[in-house]
Amino acid sequence: MLPFKIEAKSVLSIVKELRDVGHIVELDLRGKNIGKSLDWASKNGFTNVVIVGPQDLENNQCSVKNLVTGEQSVTELETVSISVVL
Repeated sequence: MLPFKIEAKSVLSIVKELRDVGHIVELDLRGKNIGKSLDWASKNGFTNVVIVGPQDLENNQCSVKNLVTGEQSVTELETVSISVVL
């Protein structure tokens, strides 16, 4: 989970939801830019990253990036646990 320009506590409920359905989730609290955070996630074996920024929270959505294929999609926060699997 990559909170971008927002406080980490804003995404804790999403992290909990993903963990509750069996996903292994790490919350990036390092405050690095998106590129460095995506590189770190890829090097550490993560296949998907959920990115949430201020406008995403306002629109009740997030981006899910597949680090294997490079594909990125926007999904509603309520359905993010399904989108991470796809």
